[in-house]
Amino acid sequence: MSLQGALLAVRIHEVVQEALTIAGRPEAAPSDTHPPLRDRLAMLVDLYREDVHQEGTDLDVRGMLYATQTLDELWSRARVPLGEWLTSDRPFHTTWGTT
Repeated sequence: MSLQGALLAVRIHEVVQEALTIAGRPEAAPSDTHPPLRDRLAMLVDLYREDVHQEGTDLDVRGMLYATQTLDELWSRARVPLGEWLTSDRPFHTTWGTT
């Protein structure tokens, strides 16, 4: 379960970075000091396979990726409409204006 949470956290970070990039926010720039998030994700999976469950099957990892894959599916559906909205002249809802 820890690996599942780590994989999801890494992917959430990546989705937030993509959303900030769409919005034109400077904090979305990739890090110069850290590997790309996809590389970190692959490293976590590799470490699990090597150190925790060497005799396991890909079903072990596939099960842990379900939450990440669900997020990917939701993001793939929201990315374009969000980008269109963020680059339009539509104002933010007042709820978002409080931050």
